[in-house]
Amino acid sequence: MKKIKLNKKKTADRKEEVFVAKNQYGGEGIFGESRRTIKELIASNGINPNPLDYMIINDAGEQVYCMSMYIEKMPLSADFAITFPYLFNFEDVTTSVFIHPMTAGQASDKLDKRILKLDSERIAAENAQDTNRYRKVSDKFREANSWAREIERGENLLYEVSFLFTLTSRDFDALRLKVNDFHSRAKEKNIELSSCYGAHPEAFVSALPLNKLFRPQKGIVKTDTVKKFILDKYSCACIFDHVHGGFSHKNGILAGRNLDTGQPFTFDTFHPSGNGYSVIIAGKTGTGKSATIKMWLSRYEDFGVQIASIDYEQRGNKGEYALMAEQSGGVSYQISANSKVVLNPYELNEEDEYDEATATDYKVLRLNDKLVSLRCIIMNIIMGNKNRPSFEDATFIESIINEVNTRLFEKRGIYEQDVESLYTAGKIVKGGSFTAGKIKKNLPTLHEFFMETLRMQKTDKNPYHDKAYAIIIDAVSDFVRELYYCPRCLKEYTKEEYESLCARGNEKAGEKAYCFCQKGQQGIRIRKIKGTRPYFDGQSTVSVDSDTIHINLDVSQLPEQERPLAQQVAMDYLNENYVKRNSMNPLRLKRRVYLIDEVEKIFPYEQARIQIDLNYRTARKRNIAVWSAMQALADCEGYKETESIINNSATIILLKQDARYADYLLKNTILTPAQVSRVIELGGEPNEGGECEDQRKGELCIICNDKVTFVKVDYLKASEMYIVETDQKKIHEMAVAQKKEEVNFD
Repeated sequence: MKKIKLNKKKTADRKEEVFVAKNQYGGEGIFGESRRTIKELIASNGINPNPLDYMIINDAGEQVYCMSMYIEKMPLSADFAITFPYLFNFEDVTTSVFIHPMTAGQASDKLDKRILKLDSERIAAENAQDTNRYRKVSDKFREANSWAREIERGENLLYEVSFLFTLTSRDFDALRLKVNDFHSRAKEKNIELSSCYGAHPEAFVSALPLNKLFRPQKGIVKTDTVKKFILDKYSCACIFDHVHGGFSHKNGILAGRNLDTGQPFTFDTFHPSGNGYSVIIAGKTGTGKSATIKMWLSRYEDFGVQIASIDYEQRGNKGEYALMAEQSGGVSYQISANSKVVLNPYELNEEDEYDEATATDYKVLRLNDKLVSLRCIIMNIIMGNKNRPSFEDATFIESIINEVNTRLFEKRGIYEQDVESLYTAGKIVKGGSFTAGKIKKNLPTLHEFFMETLRMQKTDKNPYHDKAYAIIIDAVSDFVRELYYCPRCLKEYTKEEYESLCARGNEKAGEKAYCFCQKGQQGIRIRKIKGTRPYFDGQSTVSVDSDTIHINLDVSQLPEQERPLAQQVAMDYLNENYVKRNSMNPLRLKRRVYLIDEVEKIFPYEQARIQIDLNYRTARKRNIAVWSAMQALADCEGYKETESIINNSATIILLKQDARYADYLLKNTILTPAQVSRVIELGGEPNEGGECEDQRKGELCIICNDKVTFVKVDYLKASEMYIVETDQKKIHEMAVAQKKEEVNFD
């Protein structure tokens, strides 16, 4: 009796649940009489099958236009992962491939009939003396015989295969454009498409996941919606969509593990299959971009790869990559107003060339290329991020800059293509002792540029140049380290001479000291210039040794607004001393990586964009792997000059990207919409506390040679953490722990 009571209670509870559900859904449950299946829940309201070359679906008041096509003519041969993927992965396309295996008997009967037919055609062509027809039919005859033998021996199989594509859009004009583009893509692969004219309702239903082809029927006539092709098993293997399979380089560094398979992933930036060696690394702050770069580069150093980097972001009193350079046995040069490090924009070196015909090395001096780079740098010094001068003023300024720089090199006897003109006789250290030899001449400086501009201004009678001279002199003066000169006679004074004249003037006048020119120009006050940005004035104090494993140019301690210019000068310096000096001789060629951190910071500066384009082309020619680190790949958008960064990069590495850049990624990479969504969802998104989840840092997508792999990067905390870590708090904790260990050891 007790058990029966419990059942009654359960029955009552069940009735109460049903009653609640009915009230909740307007008197009927979600799976009531009129909603018995999921199909009825998601089906559209209706369709309009009347148009012959498309179909209209109406759903919730919106119209969706559909157009179906099938393959009418196949190419003579297909390539695995090349012929079909561009069609299968087209935007808003539903692809259906119907494969029906044929039994060995069916295949033999079909081939026997084809062989008889081809043999008859061959005989007819021979009798008609139609040589071309006979040749073509004979080729088909031999191919059919080959298939027949393979089928009879059980080495091959035949299949009936049909291809159906359905394109959709909410806008009819947009659908037409998609169809035209789809046809063009097919034509590129020698595939001809045909519309399912008059049979779109059946074609649309056939494209659904029902694994069935529906036939349109008119009276006693029945027509297939698609055309069938006979393919063997090798041809069928080319159909499967493996266009974006993973990859791993044989001789690369251990770069992480494949996110899909968990297998180790190795990456070689110098892999010969690539179209060049350059790499783009784009990722939002906190996603592990800097840690990944430092880990990979440190591992490349273990294999003898030389590294040069331009350090933009500061971590305390150093740059991001300064510690890595020092820990690996390299050197880091910090450029700031208080440091003694000087980068001379006039740095010039000969280039090592190689004659393949004679297998000999030779050197060239390309002064004209240097003059172009100098013009870009000085124009950026003058304009910065200010509005560009008028066309006339810009033309006059560039003309004056070119003339001044040409004069400065001529005064030193340095000429285009004359390598010997770059050197003079002098004493050099050789074998631990001084001996006679060639030494490099001192190069021009911004100090000399400023004075030469003043001299040209004195003699230039063109009144239209007055404004241009004034702009140049005012802008460059702040970059001159220290200068004392007479504005009228342009005599230069040393600091000691200037202070001496000031002291004597003060004794005579008994008032505030004024320094006057002593060269026949009494009463002309000497002008004193002491720039606040002197780090580019003087002979370079940076030395790039051909054997240094890592050289880092640290501009991170400069004010934010001055770093882009310093980055540009550093790029030019490394181009002259690091990129161009890499020998073209295959036996002497060194593997080098050239990292530009936060490269997008110089994109707003037109002259810097021109220069980075030139540098990229030079690096590509010299087999240098240029690594450009930026926040987002879309930072390259909007500037014609920055297209070379993407065009000249064999590999694109994407960490988490912002969702608003999805369309840009679809347009400028080979990623499919699903892969773009995955890139947007990679790890690194800050949580509510503003910090990123450490366990998901280092998730990235690598695009290389039209292949895509998703990778998780892990670094060895015991041995690599000190150079890889970017969190300042953790760096401090490691330093404290290391200090305690040293104390305990003592």
